[in-house]
Parts: sequence; C-alpha cells; structure tokens
Amino acid sequence: MKTVTLKKHVFKNLLVLTLLALSLFTSHAAVVYDQPGGGAGWQSSWWTPNGSDYDQYTWDNFSISSNVPITEIKWRGGYYYGGTPVASFTISIYSSIAGNSQPNIATAPALATYTINGNASQTPAGAAAGVSYDYDYVLPTPFQVTAGTVYWIQIEAAQAGIPDWAIGAGSGGDARVFRQYAYVGEKYYSYAPGDAAFTLLTADTAIYSVAASANPVASGTIAGAGLFPTGMTASLVATPATNFAFVNWMENGAVIGSLPNLSGFVVTSNRTLVANFAVGSAISTTVFPTGGGSATGAGSYTNGASVTVTATTNTNYKFVNWTENGAQVSTSQNYTFTVTTNRALVANFASSVPNPAIVFSQPQPPGFGLIPSSYLYPDGIDGDGYAYDNFTLPTTQNISQINWIGGYQGGDAVFDFIISIYTNVYNAPVATYDVGGNANETPVGGYSGYLSYSFTLPNSFHAVAGTTYWVQIEGQQTALPNRWGMAYAAGGDGIFYYKATPGGASPAAGDLAFTLITSAGTNSSTINAVAQPAGGGLIMSGSGTYINGTKATAIVYPSPGYLFAGWSTNGVTMSTNTTASFTVTTNTTLFAIFNPTFAVSLTALPAAGGSVTGAGTYLALTSVNAVAHTNAGYNFVNWTDAGVPVSTATNYNFTVAGTRTLVANFAPIPVPLTLTNSSGTNLSFSWNPATTGWVLQESPDLIAWTNSTRTLTTNGNQRSVTVLPLTGNNFFRLYHP
Repeated sequence: MKTVTLKKHVFKNLLVLTLLALSLFTSHAAVVYDQPGGGAGWQSSWWTPNGSDYDQYTWDNFSISSNVPITEIKWRGGYYYGGTPVASFTISIYSSIAGNSQPNIATAPALATYTINGNASQTPAGAAAGVSYDYDYVLPTPFQVTAGTVYWIQIEAAQAGIPDWAIGAGSGGDARVFRQYAYVGEKYYSYAPGDAAFTLLTADTAIYSVAASANPVASGTIAGAGLFPTGMTASLVATPATNFAFVNWMENGAVIGSLPNLSGFVVTSNRTLVANFAVGSAISTTVFPTGGGSATGAGSYTNGASVTVTATTNTNYKFVNWTENGAQVSTSQNYTFTVTTNRALVANFASSVPNPAIVFSQPQPPGFGLIPSSYLYPDGIDGDGYAYDNFTLPTTQNISQINWIGGYQGGDAVFDFIISIYTNVYNAPVATYDVGGNANETPVGGYSGYLSYSFTLPNSFHAVAGTTYWVQIEGQQTALPNRWGMAYAAGGDGIFYYKATPGGASPAAGDLAFTLITSAGTNSSTINAVAQPAGGGLIMSGSGTYINGTKATAIVYPSPGYLFAGWSTNGVTMSTNTTASFTVTTNTTLFAIFNPTFAVSLTALPAAGGSVTGAGTYLALTSVNAVAHTNAGYNFVNWTDAGVPVSTATNYNFTVAGTRTLVANFAPIPVPLTLTNSSGTNLSFSWNPATTGWVLQESPDLIAWTNSTRTLTTNGNQRSVTVLPLTGNNFFRLYHP
C-alpha cells in the first residue's frame, strides 16, 4: 500500500486535548511500553452501524526490544464535541509494510483484534487533564510481541452519532502517527506529527514459554504459541497445509489431544508440543440459501477416514439434498462417505412454509419510480439512503416470508440484503435478517428495469395484531454510486420514512413495494385475476392466496389498442380504476375488462385547402364524426380511405370497427381569365387577384408549361398582363399548384 496525500477539503477538525505530561496510569502489571499523555489528539472513531464520511482512524507504532506477552492495554482519549458516548471499542494490532513506514492494512488482516463492548472502564482523567478520560482493557489472550518487530496499534471507538472520540496524544515514540479519512466513499491516508497516548503491560509474574511445531515440517501451521504469565490460559490452533490433515497433539511422546484446537490449558511451566499431520483432503460445506440452515462436518481429514456432514434446517425451511459441482450426491441430512480427495459440498434447502398466504401487500403500479435504500459496503458514505415503510395487521401472525420490488439507479449489483423490522424508526430494530445473497433477484414481467426479490425468514417474525411495524430493506453495494432502491407502491397509508446519512429519519409521501407472507392454515382464500380478453392487458398484481380479512390490491396495465373498462366479479363491476383495493373474504375470480380501441387518423390534402376535426382513439363500435373545414379559395371534394372515396359530405359519420386513415381532399376554386384586348399585334388578359395562389403560365404547345415571367400590372380588383408583339403560337393559363 502506498502513502497518499489527502485531497483538498478532506481534512476535518482534529481534537485538541489538554493532557498532563505524565504516565497514563498506575497498575499492578509491568509496563513494557509507554507513550504517556501530554498534548494534542486525533479522531479515531466511526458512526455505528453503517459508517459515514465523518469516520477517521489513527494508528501508531511500537517496538519492544525483547519477546514479551502483552496482557493489558491502557490509553487516554476524549470527545471533541461532547458527542454521543462510546458504545464499544475495537483494538487492532497490525504488522508493518516493508520499511516499517506504515501499517499493512492493504494486503494482510490484523494480527490481533479485540472487541470491547462498552466504554472500556472510561474514567475521568482528572481536572488538570482537561476533558479527557482514561481507559483500560485486559486482553483475553496475550498478544505475543517478537523482539525488534515494528507493530501498529489502532484503538477505534464506535459512536451512535456523528463520531468525535479521539485518542489523546502522547510522547516517547517516533513522533508520527498514520491516519485514514473518508470522503465521498473513498479512503485517504496521511501522516500527522505526534504520538498516541497508550501503554502496554504484561502481568508482573513468572513468564513461561509454550512452544509448538508441526510434524512433518511444512505440513501445517500453529497459532497461539508464545510467552505466557503464570496462571494464564493458553490455546493452540493447528491448521493443516494443502493436502494434509490434522492427526493429534503430542507432548513428550504422549498424545494429549485429538482436536486441532487445543484450548483452555493453564500455563504453569514451559511446554513443548507437537502437532502431527498426515496426508489428507479438505472437506468444505456451504448452505444454499444462506437462511435455510447450517452445515457441520467440514474440515481436513486423513484419506481413508469416514466422515459425516450434517445439514440442520432452520424453522421455515426443509432440507433438499447435498450437491457437489451441481450434481446431487445425497438426499440424507447426514451424509457419510470415505475421504479420498478434496470435496466442496453444498447443503440445499427450500421453503417449508405450509399453505403460504399473503397477509399484507403493497404492489407496484406502473411508472412509480424508485427511492434509494442502499449502503456502500464496508464503511458507508454520507448520503447513504434508507427507506422504511410500515404495516399493521388486524390479527396476530407469524411472518415467514418477505417479497419486495426494487431496481438500480447506479452502482454495481447488490451482493447482500439486510432486512430490519422496527416498532419505532428512531430506535434499534426488534429483528434483523441477513439475506446472505441477492434474494433471488429476478426481472419483473411488464416492468422494464424493475426486479423482484424473495426471502424466506430463517425463523418467523411474530407480528402482534394492531401493532405498527416498520420494514427497512437495505441493499449492500461496493461501487459508487450505490443507488439500489425500493420501488414505490400503492395500497398503503401513503407515508414512509426516509433517512440519508448523516441525517435522521423523516416522513415522506408514498408507499413502498413489499409483501408479507405467512402460513394460512385453512383461513385463506384465493384470488384469481384474469384479463378479458386475454390480450387486453397485463395483470400486475392481485392474484394469489390471502389470509381472509387481508386487503388485496389489484393493478392492471392495458395493452396497446385497448382501454380498461373496469374490474368485474360475478357480473358486477366493483371498480373502474386500474388500481383497486378490496378485502378478501372468499375465493374470487376477478375479471379485468378491456375494450379494443381503434385509431382514426384525419389529414387535409392539400394542407392549405382546409382543416379536419374528429381524429382520435375510439372504442370499437363508437359513432365518430369526421368533419372537413374548407379554407377560402377551395372547395371540398371528398373523403378517401386508402385512396378509395368513402363520402362527399364534409361531416362524415361512421361506426368504428377498425383503424381508419381518412383524407379530406380539397380543390382550389378556378379564377376566370378575361381577354380584355385583342388585336393583331397585342393581347391583354386580366383576372381578379383576390384569390391567392394562382400563377400565370404559358406554353407553345399546350404540353410544356412554365411560369410566365412577363410583367404583371395590378389596378384595383384587376391584375393584367399585356403580350406584345405577338409572335408564333403562345397559350396562356392560370394554374394553382
């Protein structure tokens, strides 16, 4: 990982603490490394649970000259704004990149991570220390320091609000810390001058060595060995290398354990243990879908061993089979086989909800759009949006499945969904479900760009009658702009809540498209929504099995060439709206009635001859009047359809039985041409110029006509032309193009 300079405007306010220049604490343990408090500090906190652009992190390095087990960590810090209390701390220790200039956070995980629920015994540091606190944490297992190695420690606070906790500054280190900032979903890194205020301690007792090795060499790795103060508990973990399997633990030639995890032994003396491995194979197990259940039995086994893998179902699922590379290998939940090679087995589950029925539904009408509801994994970003919508059931139900509709306005594909259910959008959820995938993302028929999703809950959600709950469905994306969203819907109370980080939730107008399903037993009815005729329109929602008393919403979208007439059941029209809601009480066939329509197109020819009215789309067998309006200087001739005359009346009435393309034909009114002077050498013509558009043309043979270029004279209501001298044969006419 390379060091980069922070972009402009990335820096946020840093905490400045007034700290005493003294060691942080007193302790019965022995101090092995100390950077006592006494100066400025740096934010090292994040906004739980999803992160934000306000998040900042700080690392500082340490090195100890001898091998030593760290058993306790103490530090000093405080709040810049007096913000929300720390909910938890995470302490992580990292290795260095080559050259030890910064922590290796890009290519390797932390060497050790400790999560502290709560505020780590937060104690005021004293009036002379300003608004700062001391913290203390005893490690559950020692961190093994190798002499001369440079490590980096990060102490990170989680706050349920804009993060402002900062680790205090200390002294005695190399006077340089490493920092991370977030900005519009990107991470930026820089150095800052100073040292962080922390102290590392080890128990002030006798130290013993727990050594462990793999046999044969390079057949596996051992974790957990090192130095331990007397009386501490040690745990060793043996991990086989590829094509090896763990056999046993031995000490002084005696077998002391047969499991890879040798845990919970108290160290009272030096010990030397050997993890024995033999040629073997790796057996892995996964489950599909993630919420369907769990699987046990995975591990590395010696070839020839008999192994049983076991699939355990969750409440709303049933076991289907074990597959390998897509091929079924067993239908037994307990699958036993002899190990001969590496195997990757999948335990497949399916929904087992009996008599599933809809208990709540808000379907999506056409063209209602999307509202963003996604999270930029893994750290979040300012502007991440979350949408919540509510439901209230008239009877107590156990919700077993949630379906919803959404789509993309940007970003990459959602790789996981988190579903949370609240009784109050401002409080913590009462239930949360990790879908563990894309929830069977499938295009929605009839809705371009929209997708349907479905998730059977591992365990049903108990919804109490009359209680209002709020559902939040959050897509997880890894690329900007993370803009997966929920589809708007119909059938609810017209209000949902929306929250954009870092703001709070606030009400918005509309409903969101989701459906709740439960096991109906015998208290259900089936609604069958049918288009009549079949090609008249698309039924978007309404069909299905419902709990009796549930409100159903039927939505229809007419096909081109049809108009929706209404919803009908048992010959009675119940609604003429394309979206209709009703209470389900019995099995019902609901007909969506459509009437065919035909387009009537009207055109005036020529356009200057007049205008037409009456064009439009009409139901079949409708009586239509096509009316031609004549302009001055023209006469109406007739109506034609595809060149065939159909009427000579300006008001043409007909019954629509198909598409019609009618033309109103007009002709110019002829203008009299008067010979006003005729002699052997001169010829004069005159005509009334009031009717426009007429052109004088001449021809030598009555065949080839051209526009005359002779001078025209206008006098009152007469326009005239004089031809002189008269030579040869010349013919003249008035022509209207």
